[in-house]
Amino acid sequence: MPDLTSLLGKKSVEATPPKQLDNGLYYFLTQKYKTIDATAEKNGSVVFTFSVITPVEVDPGANEGITFPVEFVHYQTLTEKSLFRLKKLLDDMGIEEADRTLAERLVDSPNKAFKGMLNQQPSGKAGDNNFYAKLTETYPSD
Repeated sequence: MPDLTSLLGKKSVEATPPKQLDNGLYYFLTQKYKTIDATAEKNGSVVFTFSVITPVEVDPGANEGITFPVEFVHYQTLTEKSLFRLKKLLDDMGIEEADRTLAERLVDSPNKAFKGMLNQQPSGKAGDNNFYAKLTETYPSD
Protein backbone atom coordinates (compact mmCIF):
# COMPACT_ATOMS: atom_id res chain seq x y z
CA MET A 1 0.00 0.00 0.00
CA PRO A 2 1.52 3.36 -1.01
CA ASP A 3 2.18 5.88 1.72
CA LEU A 4 0.54 9.31 1.82
CA THR A 5 3.69 11.15 0.71
CA SER A 6 3.95 8.93 -2.36
CA LEU A 7 0.29 9.47 -3.26
CA LEU A 8 0.34 13.23 -2.77
CA GLY A 9 3.62 13.46 -4.69
CA LYS A 10 1.93 12.39 -7.93
CA LYS A 11 1.25 14.91 -10.67
CA SER A 12 -2.39 16.04 -10.75
CA VAL A 13 -2.83 14.70 -14.30
CA GLU A 14 -2.08 11.20 -12.94
CA ALA A 15 -5.16 11.34 -10.65
CA THR A 16 -7.65 9.70 -13.00
CA PRO A 17 -10.59 7.43 -12.21
CA PRO A 18 -9.83 3.71 -12.36
CA LYS A 19 -11.05 1.70 -15.36
CA GLN A 20 -14.45 0.13 -14.57
CA LEU A 21 -15.42 -3.45 -15.34
CA ASP A 22 -17.88 -3.49 -18.22
CA ASN A 23 -21.43 -4.80 -17.84
CA GLY A 24 -21.63 -8.55 -18.34
CA LEU A 25 -21.17 -12.03 -16.95
CA TYR A 26 -17.97 -12.93 -15.05
CA TYR A 27 -16.47 -15.82 -13.10
CA PHE A 28 -16.05 -15.01 -9.40
CA LEU A 29 -14.10 -16.68 -6.61
CA THR A 30 -15.04 -15.99 -2.99
CA GLN A 31 -12.07 -14.81 -0.93
CA LYS A 32 -13.67 -14.07 2.44
CA TYR A 33 -16.74 -12.73 4.18
CA LYS A 34 -17.66 -10.95 7.38
CA THR A 35 -20.98 -10.33 9.05
CA ILE A 36 -22.11 -6.94 10.33
CA ASP A 37 -24.75 -6.89 13.05
CA ALA A 38 -27.90 -4.83 12.68
CA THR A 39 -28.19 -1.53 14.54
CA ALA A 40 -31.17 0.69 15.27
CA GLU A 41 -30.38 2.58 12.03
CA LYS A 42 -29.21 -0.21 9.68
CA ASN A 43 -30.02 -3.80 8.81
CA GLY A 44 -27.38 -6.46 9.30
CA SER A 45 -25.36 -7.60 6.32
CA VAL A 46 -22.79 -9.99 5.00
CA VAL A 47 -19.83 -8.35 3.27
CA PHE A 48 -18.14 -10.61 0.73
CA THR A 49 -14.78 -10.03 -0.88
CA PHE A 50 -14.67 -11.72 -4.28
CA SER A 51 -12.05 -11.99 -6.99
CA VAL A 52 -13.46 -11.34 -10.43
CA ILE A 53 -11.45 -13.98 -12.26
CA THR A 54 -12.34 -13.52 -15.92
CA PRO A 55 -15.12 -12.31 -18.22
CA VAL A 56 -17.57 -14.91 -19.54
CA GLU A 57 -19.98 -12.86 -21.66
CA VAL A 58 -18.64 -9.33 -22.05
CA ASP A 59 -18.05 -7.25 -25.17
CA PRO A 60 -14.59 -8.11 -26.53
CA GLY A 61 -12.11 -5.38 -25.69
CA ALA A 62 -14.45 -3.74 -23.18
CA ASN A 63 -12.09 -4.46 -20.28
CA GLU A 64 -8.93 -3.44 -22.09
CA GLY A 65 -6.39 -2.16 -19.59
CA ILE A 66 -7.81 -4.16 -16.67
CA THR A 67 -5.64 -6.86 -15.14
CA PHE A 68 -7.54 -9.85 -13.78
CA PRO A 69 -8.25 -10.96 -11.11
CA VAL A 70 -9.97 -7.82 -9.79
CA GLU A 71 -11.05 -7.49 -6.16
CA PHE A 72 -14.77 -6.82 -5.76
CA VAL A 73 -16.61 -6.11 -2.48
CA HIS A 74 -20.28 -7.07 -2.31
CA TYR A 75 -22.69 -6.06 0.49
CA GLN A 76 -25.60 -8.46 1.02
CA THR A 77 -28.15 -6.69 3.25
CA LEU A 78 -30.10 -9.11 5.43
CA THR A 79 -33.80 -8.84 6.23
CA GLU A 80 -36.52 -11.46 6.48
CA LYS A 81 -37.55 -10.57 2.93
CA SER A 82 -34.01 -10.67 1.48
CA LEU A 83 -32.68 -13.93 2.96
CA PHE A 84 -33.64 -15.76 -0.24
CA ARG A 85 -30.92 -13.78 -2.08
CA LEU A 86 -28.23 -15.02 0.31
CA LYS A 87 -29.58 -18.56 -0.01
CA LYS A 88 -29.43 -18.31 -3.83
CA LEU A 89 -25.85 -17.02 -3.74
CA LEU A 90 -24.80 -19.91 -1.48
CA ASP A 91 -26.67 -22.35 -3.75
CA ASP A 92 -24.90 -20.92 -6.81
CA MET A 93 -21.56 -21.37 -5.01
CA GLY A 94 -22.44 -25.06 -4.76
CA ILE A 95 -22.52 -25.09 -0.95
CA GLU A 96 -24.55 -28.03 0.30
CA GLU A 97 -27.82 -27.07 1.93
CA ALA A 98 -28.81 -30.31 3.71
CA ASP A 99 -30.20 -29.36 7.13
CA ARG A 100 -27.77 -26.49 7.73
CA THR A 101 -28.35 -22.89 8.72
CA LEU A 102 -27.28 -20.02 6.49
CA ALA A 103 -24.51 -19.24 9.00
CA GLU A 104 -23.21 -22.82 8.76
CA ARG A 105 -23.21 -22.60 4.97
CA LEU A 106 -21.43 -19.21 4.99
CA VAL A 107 -18.43 -20.82 6.70
CA ASP A 108 -17.89 -22.89 3.53
CA SER A 109 -18.03 -19.90 1.14
CA PRO A 110 -14.30 -19.01 0.88
CA ASN A 111 -12.72 -20.48 -2.28
CA LYS A 112 -16.12 -21.18 -3.85
CA ALA A 113 -16.69 -20.14 -7.46
CA PHE A 114 -19.81 -18.89 -9.24
CA LYS A 115 -20.79 -16.78 -12.22
CA GLY A 116 -22.24 -13.33 -11.68
CA MET A 117 -23.73 -10.50 -13.69
CA LEU A 118 -22.14 -7.09 -13.11
CA ASN A 119 -23.97 -3.90 -14.05
CA GLN A 120 -22.73 -0.34 -13.73
CA GLN A 121 -25.25 1.71 -11.77
CA PRO A 122 -25.27 5.34 -10.60
CA SER A 123 -24.42 5.84 -6.95
CA GLY A 124 -27.77 7.41 -6.06
CA LYS A 125 -26.10 9.74 -3.57
CA ALA A 126 -26.54 13.48 -3.98
CA GLY A 127 -23.44 15.04 -5.52
CA ASP A 128 -21.92 11.68 -6.49
CA ASN A 129 -22.13 11.33 -10.27
CA ASN A 130 -20.03 8.15 -10.40
CA PHE A 131 -21.17 4.73 -11.55
CA TYR A 132 -20.38 1.63 -9.53
CA ALA A 133 -20.41 -2.05 -10.45
CA LYS A 134 -23.17 -4.01 -8.75
CA LEU A 135 -23.59 -7.78 -8.63
CA THR A 136 -27.18 -8.10 -9.83
CA GLU A 137 -27.58 -11.85 -10.48
CA THR A 138 -25.66 -15.04 -9.71
CA TYR A 139 -25.46 -18.44 -11.42
CA PRO A 140 -23.67 -21.74 -10.76
CA SER A 141 -20.15 -21.84 -12.21
CA ASP A 142 -20.98 -25.10 -14.08
